[in-house]
Amino acid sequence: MKKILKSVFAALLASVALSSCTEDGPETVSYLPVTANNISGTWQLSEWLGKPVPAGSYVYMDIVRRDTEFTLYYNLETFSPYVRTGIYSVDEETGVISGRYDHYAGDWTHSYTVSELTLDRMVWTAVDDPQDVSVYVRVDSIPEDIKGADTPDEGGDAGSGDTAE
Repeated sequence: MKKILKSVFAALLASVALSSCTEDGPETVSYLPVTANNISGTWQLSEWLGKPVPAGSYVYMDIVRRDTEFTLYYNLETFSPYVRTGIYSVDEETGVISGRYDHYAGDWTHSYTVSELTLDRMVWTAVDDPQDVSVYVRVDSIPEDIKGADTPDEGGDAGSGDTAE
């Protein structure tokens, strides 16, 4: 009986060892649906127009689902840091996000198709300019020195650095 149990146990070990050596297929990423809930949180721009964000520049976005509000902290292509606030809407069927600034000149420059949304990353592509691509990564918070250093934008033009506009 012991010999039979040893043989069965050895066969089980061999089958486990062989099955663990099988080649894994390509990894598939499961993307989240584009909803106000899934994009809410704090995000940092990591790539813009196919390039990493230049050293010393930043764009942080705090997206609030409950009120469909956002706060944007940025110094990309500007002379000084800015803060912009406003509201946004998400078309869950198309994955397009658009927005409007509070106390400023109106709508965002572009509406964006949000794609490749995961818990930690999302890609925004301007609907009317497919070359305008922004990659955001989720961060825990906006650094206090950036929050404290920024001044509200009093309606001045921020130049062409309107990455989330």
